[in-house]
Amino acid sequence: MKISHKLILALLLGAVMIWGVGIFAAKVSRRALAKAIEGRYSMSCSHRAGELTRR
Repeated sequence: MKISHKLILALLLGAVMIWGVGIFAAKVSRRALAKAIEGRYSMSCSHRAGELTRR
């Protein structure tokens, strides 16, 4: 295998790996953000519901 083929393969493999890690990080962060928003929303709703039942 020629050195130029190895260099091109290494460059493409590096780009694919970086792309894969980026996609994985985006999925994980989206899931964490959705979980945090959902938790905060449910706490806010239960707090407000408690205030309304006290009145």
